[in-house]
Amino acid sequence: VGIETQVLDFNGTLDATNEMFNSDIVVGSVHRYPSSNGSLIDLNRIKVLNDADEIEFNLAMGMLKNATIDILGHPFGVYSYFHKKLPKKYFELICKESLKRKIAIEINTKYIAEPEKLFKILKEINPYVSIGSDAHNKEELARAFNIIKEVVKK
Repeated sequence: VGIETQVLDFNGTLDATNEMFNSDIVVGSVHRYPSSNGSLIDLNRIKVLNDADEIEFNLAMGMLKNATIDILGHPFGVYSYFHKKLPKKYFELICKESLKRKIAIEINTKYIAEPEKLFKILKEINPYVSIGSDAHNKEELARAFNIIKEVVKK
């Protein structure tokens, strides 16, 4: 039994109850960015944020350093969804921190951007990895896993 929970702030605070953390697997993910007033910013604003990569990096690092998670869910998923790229420097730092803390990095085929770059970094740093498709129904299970197969073959 597992849960996916979202980070609420840069300290790695998650939106799950203590009871939920009794799960076998806890996936911590960035789904939205916090605003200065404590709420969450509108997803459409992410398109125009010049520092969206830095914001998502800091949220992910907060989880890696402070939260009780087994997997960092789709790192830079929100950022890459809107900006269609992977911030190499920040992704490398995330992979190194996750390896140090023995927390898996999720490769999620719904949010994969620049797969060659992503897999090159994963190969160099060699963190623990979890593969996901962000399935919300049975038809979406293993969605686009061919992307992973193609890049790994190279």
